[in-house]
Amino acid sequence: MRGLTLRRDVLVNVFFAGAKTLAVVVLVSAAARLFSPVQLGLFLLARRFSNAGANLVQLGAAQTLMRYSALHAADPIRKKGYVGFALGAWLVLAMIGGTAFVLVPKPLVEWVFPGAGGDARTLAVWTGLLLIATVLDFLVRSVLIAERRMMAANAIELMNGSGFLILTLTLSEHPTPIGSLRAQAFAICALCVVTITAARMVASRERWPDRSVWREIARTYAVYGFPRGLMTFLDMGLLLIAPWMLRADAVEAGYVIIALSVTQVLTAAINPVGQVALVVSARYQGAKNTKAIREGVALLAGAIVSISLLITAFLVPWNETLVALWLGDAVLARGVSAQVSFLLWGTLPLAVFCGLKGIVEACWVQPLNLYSLVVGYAVFFFLDALLSARIGDANSAGLSLVGAFWAIGIATLIWLRHYLPPLRYFGFTRLGAMLVAVAGIAYGTSAFGGLLALVSALVLCSATVVLAARVLPTPFTEDCQRLLWPSTKSK
Repeated sequence: MRGLTLRRDVLVNVFFAGAKTLAVVVLVSAAARLFSPVQLGLFLLARRFSNAGANLVQLGAAQTLMRYSALHAADPIRKKGYVGFALGAWLVLAMIGGTAFVLVPKPLVEWVFPGAGGDARTLAVWTGLLLIATVLDFLVRSVLIAERRMMAANAIELMNGSGFLILTLTLSEHPTPIGSLRAQAFAICALCVVTITAARMVASRERWPDRSVWREIARTYAVYGFPRGLMTFLDMGLLLIAPWMLRADAVEAGYVIIALSVTQVLTAAINPVGQVALVVSARYQGAKNTKAIREGVALLAGAIVSISLLITAFLVPWNETLVALWLGDAVLARGVSAQVSFLLWGTLPLAVFCGLKGIVEACWVQPLNLYSLVVGYAVFFFLDALLSARIGDANSAGLSLVGAFWAIGIATLIWLRHYLPPLRYFGFTRLGAMLVAVAGIAYGTSAFGGLLALVSALVLCSATVVLAARVLPTPFTEDCQRLLWPSTKSK
């Protein structure tokens, strides 16, 4: 039963990962078509600001909910207390934060959005209100994930992340960045309120906790949650810092953000599996089931290494063609492709961090992920200071990000070193042969360009990977087969 439930959760998350990735592709393509380059840059910056800011002001409440709702799954009174505390704190944030964003001073607005001109204040206000709505989205989805309601959590993330914006851009006669942000903020709040009501998150029949339990809950949010709030802000901020430093040139900042969305296609496939791993690992940690955690780390690490290396091998030769097919505009495509060519080399360590940070979070009370991110920021600023005068601000930002990604990926592996399997588990020799084959097919077909060559390359590379996994199995691929198809026998 445990394997069946885990397999179902993984498959649901992988399906929605594909849907969310497709939605981001459609959203950026639609925005690029409808907005001018400056408007596009401001729109993407505002979305990044609201997401990163939400990760800061939620103060780790989402991470606390996800962990402790899972740990107290058999104690509905405590669980209700954790949910009620988080939602009550959000109401306070909404009242105080909403007022503060409306009254934000003009110099601060112009510092955040120097290229917005007369629309800077309105853009800042709706960016702030979207930030508050995003915090509620984080809290609601954390409860659903802790309860293993993966279908509902993923559907809400799909709509709140890109779905509502796609509908707004499609249905509006003359869409604007500010109007789109406003519609998204209202839609997120409405969907979250409906979900809270329908799921009876705080309207259950269980009584509320007594005073001593409330003190315990508040202390847990402070001790466990606050460091995680800083950690998640730094996590998102690492993907914001390069565009932030280029914000005076909204067009160049937009290039970097779109390029980052390309690299995040990989992490979008890994993140949902990592969320399942966090909940499962928290339960196993509570039961002191070290063997099950070690098995989960081995499977996740194998999937991350294999998927990220194979995708990188395919995308390096197809980068320019894919970006041009996606965005259409030649000038925009060239600017984005130049940044993608840097960032692709950081996909493996970024995927390692994004995929395994949930297990690190579940297995240690100490904020080890926070320490990883601090190291990553130090590497970024050091490299940027070293390179910006030599290769220009935009190129320096891209290369410095790659260095930061490698720093956080290596730090994550260091924390989990006692759970990692031996290197022979991954079958690096056979994986290397597979990578050479995929890269050869990708380079050969990319010379022709066009959609037909792209489809042919995908089919040939997929067939090569499947055939190699069957003919040249490794301990990792055999474990994957047993997880997905329990009747599969090892050779």
